[in-house]
Amino acid sequence: MATNLSTTEIDPNRSRTLEEIQTWLIYQLAERLKIEPDEIDIHEPFDNYNLDSAQALILLEKLEKWLQRKYNPILIFNYPTIAELAERLVSETLPK
Repeated sequence: MATNLSTTEIDPNRSRTLEEIQTWLIYQLAERLKIEPDEIDIHEPFDNYNLDSAQALILLEKLEKWLQRKYNPILIFNYPTIAELAERLVSETLPK
């Protein structure tokens, strides 16, 4: 059964797994670009999907809401693939 990750309930006390973050990013990027999620390669740079800076910032805003955290806007440019960005984000969502 498919889960709509864009509307998944938020639990701020729950850490996110690498797979959850990658899947969320895949679905958000696919939705924004109007392509199928299976067309997204997590190792492909965001630039190769013609994701402009405005779209990247919208994606980051949605990510902030989903994870209930604030991020520096350059984060998405410093970690230019889903794999790299998810790796960075999962380390921040681990329980302290």
